[in-house]
Amino acid sequence: MSYFSRIERGLISKKRSVLEDKELFHKIRNLPTLPFIVTKVMEVMNNPRSSASDLAKIISSEQSLAAKVLRLVNSAYYGFPNPITTISHAVAILGFNTLRSLVLGISTHELFSKKSDGKFDRKELWLHSVATAIAAKALAKRVNYPNPEEMFLAGLLHDIGKVILDQHMHQDFIKAIETAKVCNQPLFEAEKEVFGAHHGEVGKYIADQWKLPAVLSEAIRWHHEVELAKDHRQIAAIVHVGNNMVKVLKIGSSGNYAPPVIHPAAAEILKMDQINVSDLTKEIQVGVRDCKAFLEIEHEEQEGEQAPA
Repeated sequence: MSYFSRIERGLISKKRSVLEDKELFHKIRNLPTLPFIVTKVMEVMNNPRSSASDLAKIISSEQSLAAKVLRLVNSAYYGFPNPITTISHAVAILGFNTLRSLVLGISTHELFSKKSDGKFDRKELWLHSVATAIAAKALAKRVNYPNPEEMFLAGLLHDIGKVILDQHMHQDFIKAIETAKVCNQPLFEAEKEVFGAHHGEVGKYIADQWKLPAVLSEAIRWHHEVELAKDHRQIAAIVHVGNNMVKVLKIGSSGNYAPPVIHPAAAEILKMDQINVSDLTKEIQVGVRDCKAFLEIEHEEQEGEQAPA
């Protein structure tokens, strides 16, 4: 029985959040953790005693992951003049934070690539998410955020909650999309009516389960409600603005058909009146064009691929 049907039959309160419904949310609670190799990468990065060599060894131990990382590193998006042929070189050139973005991007892409019934296209959501990541990183640089690569990852994962709702509560999620479209309201508001919680809240839950840094889970949680965020308001604002700029540019689709609107709180936090939006727009468009490798991550390991440490 769907979540919405349970509400209609009075089995649960309409005001009750899907996050509190144990019978229905147990699937999400029991989602597989991040792949072991990704968990090890995160552990290494969180250990101040770890070296670049430690990180390179772990990534290189998984042949398929290493090959995909090198493919992305050598894409036009990073624009290195000479090929990078080893993970050790990649770590030295790009640093820990960028490698974390690549590894997490590769590992979560599979969730976005599941087949769609046509009512919600996860491949289009992946395009939207990559573009938002590029926009968030570009915007972070302009507002002097100390770790722009962190904002790339926040943008990439900001809609992960939609993937979870689509996968485990598909019929009700589609109902939320259709309701939002008919009523011309933001999808997150329709989600709250159907589920008692929106994709930002679900996404934060997943990010916390994956033990991602708080800065990422908070950006995911508050990117639609910047004005309500108590901590990490700047990161929420960065993802919020990046998300809406990508919608204006019509890059991919997030399943949200409401007109894109930048909240005044986000504009004030980032001092958007001091940012050249035209230049920012061009950088986003060029970034998406050059990020083709990220948009076409292959799942199947090609036999014989090698990625020496």
